[in-house]
Amino acid sequence: MKNLQKYLRHSGFVRYLRNTSWLAGGQAIRMVIGLLVSLAIARHLGPDDFGLFSLILSVVALVGVGSTLGIESVAKREFVVRPEEGPQILGTCFVVSGVTAAVLFVCLLVGGITIVSDRFTLVLLSILGASILFYPSRFIDVWFQAQARGDLSVLSSVSVLICFAFIKMIALIAESPLLIFCIIYLLELGAIAVVQCFFYLKHFGPIRRFSFSSARAKSLIAESWPLVFSAMAITVYTHIDQVMLGAYLGQEAVGEYAAASKISSIFNLFPVIIAASFFPAIVNAKTLGAEIYQKRLQYYFDLNGGLAYAVVLPMSFLAPWLIRFLYGPDYIGGGGVLAIQAWSALFVFSGVARNQFLIAESLLKFSLIATLLGAVLNVGINFWLIPRYGGIGAAVATVVSYSVSAYFSSLLLSRMRPVFMMQTKSLCLLFNPTRLVREILRIGSIK
Repeated sequence: MKNLQKYLRHSGFVRYLRNTSWLAGGQAIRMVIGLLVSLAIARHLGPDDFGLFSLILSVVALVGVGSTLGIESVAKREFVVRPEEGPQILGTCFVVSGVTAAVLFVCLLVGGITIVSDRFTLVLLSILGASILFYPSRFIDVWFQAQARGDLSVLSSVSVLICFAFIKMIALIAESPLLIFCIIYLLELGAIAVVQCFFYLKHFGPIRRFSFSSARAKSLIAESWPLVFSAMAITVYTHIDQVMLGAYLGQEAVGEYAAASKISSIFNLFPVIIAASFFPAIVNAKTLGAEIYQKRLQYYFDLNGGLAYAVVLPMSFLAPWLIRFLYGPDYIGGGGVLAIQAWSALFVFSGVARNQFLIAESLLKFSLIATLLGAVLNVGINFWLIPRYGGIGAAVATVVSYSVSAYFSSLLLSRMRPVFMMQTKSLCLLFNPTRLVREILRIGSIK
């Protein structure tokens, strides 16, 4: 009890707990409101229109993933290590990402005009594709997280979310068509970008202090280029399944699969919240000695492993009932998909934790190799299983590809094998739950 009280009073623990509480609380609000509104929209549109909406978003994600050039993680590390250079780093990131986003948007439009024959689908693609232009604003949120200002990150997004939730409900009451919901989606992203800029202006100074440095841009891109392809690979095996389902089985199959993916993707945000809060602690631990660094990494993996099991076990049994209850009988085909997809959480949670180690150790090329391996495997398995088993086959492909890219790939490099052992210990927590409780309590030593 005394040790627990000491941890609870620790200044570092209090700081990260407060930041994590803000991020977790904000994410909980976003999940609840976002899920409720999404469920209402899915029920209103039906599997066919909802499938078209999800299919276009998947295409936009595949094109837009390169807009930030993978420099978010490297920028976050720089924000932690060199906060006094924040305006220059932010300005450089904005310019580089903004130019890239504009080019990708034009490419998306040209590709859509060339490939898409249906005029209505092309209009929806143009509207949703314009969301790429707001991607650079993500760097302000990265700055908030790096400065342990989870409150600003949460307030800037939740305030907009609540306002637009009312707008979407009005659209639902008016029985608006799919086109209206696409326009609302775009306006919501734009509003978040504006509010984030407002909070930065209020708490960190005028945006006119932002400056561009070509040397800084070259440095960021040179270090983060593996993350560009890594992010592309991740996006491929998180969105290509819906694109392939649409090609093989049509929009309705995409709607059912997207319903399941919506739920599983919400749970997969948990490790991202933890990473955003504890990444500074992981970086700082390197200066405190190898022993503390290794212990802190193991605590981090264990926490992610325990949370993953908290998701996997209930979903394995409740998925069909949950899909029917939330989406209605029209989406019942997504129940089996969700039950299988849930198991990917074990590797997603562990992979997010491992990625923080890779960033801290500048092993980004390994991240590229691992994610490319997972992407290739995912596409190959999808080609084999989707024609035979539909959404169930796509879900199996997701679990297998995540296990390889986020876990088994750690065996490929000798320097990563100690990390593989840490991951293995965290995945074995199901058989030793008392260790999870003990290690979580000791996380209080983080500062």
